[in-house]
Amino acid sequence: MIRSDALTRFAFRGIPVRGAIVQLGPTWKAVRTRNPDAASIQHVLGEACAAAALMFSNIKLDGQISLQLQGSGPLRLLLAQCSSDGTLRAIARPGEDANGEAMGFPELTRGATLAITIERQSRGNQRYQGIVPLEGDSLGEALEGYFEQSEQLPSRIWLMADGQAAAGLLLQRLPGELEDPDDWNRVTQLSETITPGEMLALPALDILHRLFHREPVEVFPQLDVRFSCPCSRDRVKDVLRSLGQAEIEAAARERGDVEVACEFCNEQYRFDAVDLGQIFSDFAPDATPRTRQ
Repeated sequence: MIRSDALTRFAFRGIPVRGAIVQLGPTWKAVRTRNPDAASIQHVLGEACAAAALMFSNIKLDGQISLQLQGSGPLRLLLAQCSSDGTLRAIARPGEDANGEAMGFPELTRGATLAITIERQSRGNQRYQGIVPLEGDSLGEALEGYFEQSEQLPSRIWLMADGQAAAGLLLQRLPGELEDPDDWNRVTQLSETITPGEMLALPALDILHRLFHREPVEVFPQLDVRFSCPCSRDRVKDVLRSLGQAEIEAAARERGDVEVACEFCNEQYRFDAVDLGQIFSDFAPDATPRTRQ
């Protein structure tokens, strides 16, 4: 059983191939308990959490990467985000025709689009987005196509999730000549032998030894991953201001206050009439700036 969350990066010495293993125990439990309990949706959500961490493993930036799937089928929305500080959060929302029955990835995501968004805070909050064709029978196959088309990096991705853990394995062939053209095929074929039971239970170093004990593998220090949501009362105040005083006061009149729930962590924020008055008075156009004492 996976009792901690970690991302383990590795590379093959003398072969232009790199990889990463992510294993999520407590983080996946935190995400899973905050989302629908339909097995098919939770399975894809767990895979998306692992995929977001894997994709971030080889991106050197101060920011975050998001996988967002939107559709009109059984899975209406899926969003997984991983940030440079190792925090991860995710949500899934079923569509109207979700019936709780077991569904494969193509049926669950029919009519949907998948977007990969990279936000770089260290470069003036630059934002890049790519649309991923939902081709293949799994999320992993769709993301392999993204790396091939968008980054010209042949990649293989294995994603797994159950009720206790989520995990993933990524291999990427880097630019450069292979001394032996069979090197890439060999390491991918070795990786194909991994089983869900091993990925979701064994430590990462044991998995690497089990797969590549005859290969020259260099393992880098593990990176911590954890569930966290950056929502706060101040951020919710900013959202309320953006909606406008008239709309918010109209909503407050119906029940006497306004309650906002974060979809990621289920935290509840309540604002009464006094709170709302303070929110908008502080930012009124003719408000006199306050002087600190």
